[in-house]
Amino acid sequence: MQGKVVLVTGANGGLGTYVTQAFLDTGATVVGTSRKILQSSFNSPNFIALPAEISTREGAQALVAQVVARCGHLDILAHTVGGFAGGPSVTETDDATFQRMLDLNLNCVFHILRGDGSALAADGHRAHNRYRQPRGAGTSSGNWRL
Repeated sequence: MQGKVVLVTGANGGLGTYVTQAFLDTGATVVGTSRKILQSSFNSPNFIALPAEISTREGAQALVAQVVARCGHLDILAHTVGGFAGGPSVTETDDATFQRMLDLNLNCVFHILRGDGSALAADGHRAHNRYRQPRGAGTSSGNWRL
């Protein structure tokens, strides 16, 4: 993975920490992002911390632009942002909590894929999801292409 640039969203979260370290261990340059991330979060000269808010289109596009400006290109996106608000049942969940969950689990991935997809496409790459749909559900391939 030498020479590859990887963007890991949620890099200092539960799953993101392991994903970030795994890419660093391969020799890749890893740009780690979250709302609150520090350069000292990972002890590697190949790690770049970029705090960002990706739940908006503008925030996600600004992040991808920073990555490309700083590293020259982007090869891989590892999106690990996600979570849930435990507690009340669905019928008792207030609108603000529901909106936070949409921002975290839906809007983040939508906006980062749009921003990241254009950067990957500029380098001749294609973005694919790693989740397959069951046979007969939706598209025949189960891949998203940007």
